Amino acid sequence: MVISIDKVQEGMVLAQDVLLPSGMILINCNRMLDTHLIDMIRRRGIMEIHVIEPEDEPRQAEPPKQEDPPANTPQSDASAVAAAAVPSPEEKPKPTLPRVIIVLSPDRLSAELRIESAGGKDELLAFDDVMTEFEMKGVVYGIDENKVASCVDRWNRTRKPVRDIVAQGTPIQRGKEGDVAVVVKHLSDAVHCGAVRGVTHFWETGAIGSLIERINPGTVIAERQSGLPPMSGKTVTGEVLPCEDLEKCPVRLDEKTVRLSHDGKQMTAAISGVCFFTDNLLGVVPLDFSGSAEIVLAPNRLAAVVVVHPAGPGGALPTKKDIEVLLAKNGISFGLQEAAARTLYDCLSRGECPAGPVTIASGIPAQNGENGRVEYLFDTETSLKPKTNPDGSVDFKSLGIIHSVVKGQELARLVPPTKGKPGKDVTGKELPSRDGVPAIMPAGINTKIPEDRPGVLIAETDGYVKIKGNVIEIQEGYVIGGDVGYETGNINYAKSVQVKGDIKGGFIVECGGDLEVGGTIEDCHVIVGGNVLCKHGYLGTGKGIIEAKGDVNIGFMKNQTIKSRHNVSIAKEALNVTIFAKNAIAVHGNPLSVAGGHLMARDSITVHTAGNASQIKTTLEVGADFTLIEEMQKTEKQILEITENRQKIIDTIKKFDHLITIKRKLPPKEEFLYTKLKNTFLRYDQQLHELENRKKMITAKMQETEQAFIRIEHGAMPGTVFKIGDRYFLVREEVIGPKNVRLIRGEIRIL
Repeated sequence: MVISIDKVQEGMVLAQDVLLPSGMILINCNRMLDTHLIDMIRRRGIMEIHVIEPEDEPRQAEPPKQEDPPANTPQSDASAVAAAAVPSPEEKPKPTLPRVIIVLSPDRLSAELRIESAGGKDELLAFDDVMTEFEMKGVVYGIDENKVASCVDRWNRTRKPVRDIVAQGTPIQRGKEGDVAVVVKHLSDAVHCGAVRGVTHFWETGAIGSLIERINPGTVIAERQSGLPPMSGKTVTGEVLPCEDLEKCPVRLDEKTVRLSHDGKQMTAAISGVCFFTDNLLGVVPLDFSGSAEIVLAPNRLAAVVVVHPAGPGGALPTKKDIEVLLAKNGISFGLQEAAARTLYDCLSRGECPAGPVTIASGIPAQNGENGRVEYLFDTETSLKPKTNPDGSVDFKSLGIIHSVVKGQELARLVPPTKGKPGKDVTGKELPSRDGVPAIMPAGINTKIPEDRPGVLIAETDGYVKIKGNVIEIQEGYVIGGDVGYETGNINYAKSVQVKGDIKGGFIVECGGDLEVGGTIEDCHVIVGGNVLCKHGYLGTGKGIIEAKGDVNIGFMKNQTIKSRHNVSIAKEALNVTIFAKNAIAVHGNPLSVAGGHLMARDSITVHTAGNASQIKTTLEVGADFTLIEEMQKTEKQILEITENRQKIIDTIKKFDHLITIKRKLPPKEEFLYTKLKNTFLRYDQQLHELENRKKMITAKMQETEQAFIRIEHGAMPGTVFKIGDRYFLVREEVIGPKNVRLIRGEIRIL
């Protein structure tokens, strides 16, 4: 029959299994109920169970009565013991239970089930046995019966220790106050917020302006959101854990710029500006959204510029009155630009901001007088740079390095200085000016200033005019109207020489100044202390040589030699030539520049084309200074001579030393000679030391090749040899220009 749990009494027997809500059996049927089982059913929330009615209980047959054996007889006692010790054939030994341990966590929010062997034989565990242990331990909440059944099944299968958390309580949950949601565009970056705090106007915010929204007083800038209430917890023993904790939202308000509503749900702006929410602080940064204007004065105060800054959202531009107040404040009273001012005021009245600065006032700069100057009345150009023709060729014919004048010829005149004019700045202050300074007449040797013409300089004699430093000089030169040949003989002149014809083969021309040749130079020896200009060619059988301390400029060249301590420039081709230049060599011939021969320069060689189709050997060498090579050769020759002489002196001194060992004292004449030889020996040692140091210095300079280069404008044909320092490169396939040839990390590279 079905009976309420409240009416169940001890001794009743279950008619059906007691099931848990999960469907698992809590107590098997035919189990006699006691107080413990009744309480366990009640805690499980089971309200009714099936029990056997009293009349339905089976009656047991009374065992046959036997006469009691006499008391205290040994035989009867032994029989009873034997009967008790021997089991009946129907009885089976009951299986023993393993050890079941329930371990509660310190906070009683979890319970661990441990199943271990108790040392018995055929230990077997049932689900009810475990649940009984839970009941005994007082665990009534959060039991995962599936886990319990799994642990029991695992033990019965493996007989290995089992440990598992099979009951979980409910932890308390703290409540949380609602977050603050900012409902307007705001600054959330501390860097941006700091940048806005550092300015006063919207236009000063720059790129941050796109992140900004104007906030007016009374604008709702943030609202409090709904939060979460606190929730109580429950232990596995059924104990309720109360909770009233409420986590506050860590939001602070800037009380000077933000107001909180009475219900605490809304936050409004108290001032006009920009909303920010950084580091849990909510506030408003004051910011002026109106435009503004400023006056910028030039450093010399000769110009006043109005710069108008644009307005932000809801802001207004400056007015005409604002601009006029600024002008008065800055003292702008002179040079006002009326047209520019009207355009500016019209623009502002339409609410438009000018695109750029507006010059609203301009002063008058002071004009200093021009200094006096010297006007030269002769060609002062002495550069040997050739003229380049439209077709790319080079012409030396129009050049001249010697300018002849006659006695009384005007050379220069003075241009007087001018007076200065004062100016005025935009504040009305006068700006002083300065008058020009008179020039000084550059009178030099063989020039004079006539008494009747104090502003003119004239030549006092015939000769060549030159500007030397800051003065004009007339040097007596030598002009040869025709050729240098048998009619003139060899030329040796301390100053400049001008040859209007040719220099014929076999003659020597030596001058201390410049040499200008109007025709050609043949097989001859030319020694020049200055520059050389040959407007035509330099050709012959190879016996000619030009040695110049300055630049050498030749129209074309064939089979000859040039040594220049500066630069060499060839207008057209150079065939089978030898050219040494301390600085640079340039051959401008097009299409043929250099074919055959050897060109050497310290700094650079520039040619249009090197070599020819017949693969003639043409050597272009840079990074070598022929003057150093000559000096090295001279130094080595001196070292050899001194070494030989020194050895001769050593041999002689040894002879005197031998005589001293024999005679112990030399005669006065021989003693004097002996002393002189030793002094000479010491002098030779000193000279050798100096020459060796000189040789080392020359060697170091000869190895400076990093900046040297060869420039090929059009091409270099096979057979051309590039040499830089001690490195060689033979061109085997045509190099198509423009190309630069350099020495890079010890290797010749064509770039």
